Formats: sequence, C-alpha cells, structure tokens
Amino acid sequence: MRRRRMLGILVSCFVAGLLLPRPLTAQQATPVKPDETTTPSATDRLREAPAGQRITPNPKIEPTRGVGVEDRARESYAAQGVRAGSFVVFPSLESKFIYNDNIFATPNATVDDFILDLKPGVRVQSNWRNHSFGAFVFGNIGEYAQQDNEDYEDLNVLLDGRLDISKDAKAFATAAFNHLHEERGSVDDANSRVPTTYNRYEATARYEHGINKLRFLGGAGATGYFYDNTETSTGLIFSDERDRLEYRADVRGEYMFFEKYGAFVSAEGIDVDYDRRTAAGLLRSSTGYDLRAGALIDFTGLLSGELYGGYVRRQYEDSALTDIGVPIFGAGILWNVTGLTTVEYELTRSILETTSIGVSGILSTSASVEVNHELKRNILLRGVLGYTDSEFRGTTRNDESYDAELGATYLLNQNFSFEASLKYIDRSSTEGSQAYEQTVGSITLVGKL
Repeated sequence: MRRRRMLGILVSCFVAGLLLPRPLTAQQATPVKPDETTTPSATDRLREAPAGQRITPNPKIEPTRGVGVEDRARESYAAQGVRAGSFVVFPSLESKFIYNDNIFATPNATVDDFILDLKPGVRVQSNWRNHSFGAFVFGNIGEYAQQDNEDYEDLNVLLDGRLDISKDAKAFATAAFNHLHEERGSVDDANSRVPTTYNRYEATARYEHGINKLRFLGGAGATGYFYDNTETSTGLIFSDERDRLEYRADVRGEYMFFEKYGAFVSAEGIDVDYDRRTAAGLLRSSTGYDLRAGALIDFTGLLSGELYGGYVRRQYEDSALTDIGVPIFGAGILWNVTGLTTVEYELTRSILETTSIGVSGILSTSASVEVNHELKRNILLRGVLGYTDSEFRGTTRNDESYDAELGATYLLNQNFSFEASLKYIDRSSTEGSQAYEQTVGSITLVGKL
C-alpha cells in the first residue's frame, strides 16, 4: 500500500507537469538549460572547484572548448519545459529495464533477476534575470520480478538558490533530503532480509568572490545519516550506532598567472559525530582536515582541468581505532581528442566512513577513464573503465575493484530518448566472502518536456 501511494504521488507530479501551460517561444522567455536534471550532493557542490578566472568559452564561437561531448548543448533534442509564471517546469519519467546476474553481490550461489526501475521527477527552475532558485523532486522505485524483498522506494528532494550580490560576488545555499536504500555489495551491507534504508539530510552555504586574477571560495555544510533497523536471519539489527552527523567547512583560493593557467590552494576541516557507541563499545566520532595545492590548466581548449596533491588526516576519539594520515593526489582532465570524441580522466584519493568491525576508515584510491563519441548528432556512444583500491585501516583487509561499461544514447526528439548499457564489475578481496563478479545490462526510455 505504501509503495502504491508513493508511486501515485510521484506520477501525479509528472502528470501535473503535463497539464501546465505550454512554454513560451524563445523570444518570450529566457531559456533554461534543459538537461540539468542530475542532483549532485550539496557536499559535492561545496568541494567543487569554482569557475574562477578559468576560460569560459562562448558556445556560439567555440562550442567544444572545455566541454565534453556528453555535456554539449543540443537544442534540437533539448526539452523545453513548460512556463509557470517566472518559473519553468521540467517533468520527466525514466523507465529502465535491468538484468542483474548477481543481485546479492555474492562470490558463490549467485541469484539473477530482472528489475523494473522507475524514476518520475519534476524540476522547477526560476527564469529570473538575476539570482536563481530551483527545486527538484524525483523518486526511484524498483520492482524485482522474483525477489520481492529487494524492492526499493527512494525519494530525493533538492532546493538550490543563488544570490547575485555583485558581478564578482555570489552566495549559494542548498538543502537536500534523500530517502535511500543501501546497495547489495556495499561495504557495510548487513545481508539483511530486505535492503537497509536510511534518511540523509544535507544543508550547505558558500560564498564566491573574484578580485582581478584572484578568486576566493568559502563554504560550510552539515550532513546527517539516520539508518533504519533491519532484520537478518539471526535477528533484528539496531542501526542506531551507524547514525551520524558530518560537519564540513572549507576555503579555497585561486590565482591565474596567465589567461589559461593558474594555481589554487584549499583547506577543509571535518568533524564526524556518531550518536552512540557500537555494540563492541567503540565510539567512531572523529575530526580531520584535507589540505591541497594544485594547478589549473587549459591547453588551447583541447586539454583542460586540474591536478593537485596534498595531505589528509583523520583522528578518532576512540584510541582503539587507528588514526589515518596520508598524502593525497588527484586529477580531473578533459581531453577533446577531436570535435566528436572526448576522453575524461579522473584520479582521487580520500578517506571513507565505515562501520565495519575493527576498521577505523577506508583509504580509497580510484581512477577512471571515460570515452564519449558523437557518432551522429543524436547518437552518443560511451565507454568507461574504472579501478578502486580500498584499504581497510585497522585490519588486513584490502579490496580491489575493476569495472567496465559500454553504453549508447539515441536522442529521438526533444521529448524522448533511448539508452542502453552493459556493465561488468569484478571485486577481489583478502576476505574471500567479500569478493564477487556482477554483470548488469539495461535498456532505458526517458520521457521529458
């Protein structure tokens, strides 16, 4: 009954969008970017490098400069939205048919199944000359053909605002709520009868200011994770010991030596506060910092991005947990090999939270290469290779994960598109029970206005 009620509410939102007045012509209304339907976390936005004095190409003159194939504007295939006063509304509905040959992510006795994944959503964006406000609500409802216990019902709400103080000064605020489920195969999955569900709350604020060749960014945010109790074959698991609040604050400064090359330094502080001790008596609360320095590059618009190095440290309140302090490094590079082919490379190193027994934190190092190719204006091809090394500090466990994905997108018109993908994951582990292989294939129909 609860699933039907949630599905009804989300579909009603989509239908309501269809009934709104038709959009005005291009001469009557300022266009809004139609494909901004993703919802990165507020923390990601907080840590995101500001535009600063980097090159901001004119898309009419240099449509491919510093922009990957997948992100380029395609007006002929972009949803126009519907006008509602000084806002534009973008309803959407994504229907994905999935086959997973190992839904429980186990090394042996694998179980396969088909899944219907529905994502109804509505995005509302202001159409003002100055300032900005947006809201995005979407659901993620999964129905398994055979394993009914694995069904999920996620909900995501995002509010996002920008205050234009002056030409060079802007303030931003973001608030988000997510009701999510924990994926099988995740590090802290308890192998419960049904997927573990949790609520995530997030709020951030930041300020950006530019002064000639200098640009400063400062922000602060808080994120709360609250897990529901879950049941396994041996009894009920109380998840209160996983509940936590994370507080972050960071500052970043950029200086452009030349028009296309610059440097930056950044510092971030973090405080993680767990509600209570674990069943073993451990208190996982910690404090730490993240220091970085790097370079901003733009080689003739063909190769652009940033490189950095630094140091990260996490100190735990409980002496039984091992403190972590290691050098970090990373890169985010976009290479426009040709006008139709883009290669994106990303390298990151970070400390992840976990409640695994005896583990203080996970030192994760990951690298990925993604190739996007525009076969035709409305046919996009994608290939991704990824690698992640996970060190479970405080124990001898070490995981290595490899993944490969092939995908294609066919843009039928402004309102419909088709997508297909095939992904393979291989995780090896010093703990044999945590290793698995998984192949996931999907076909998706996306409808939007």
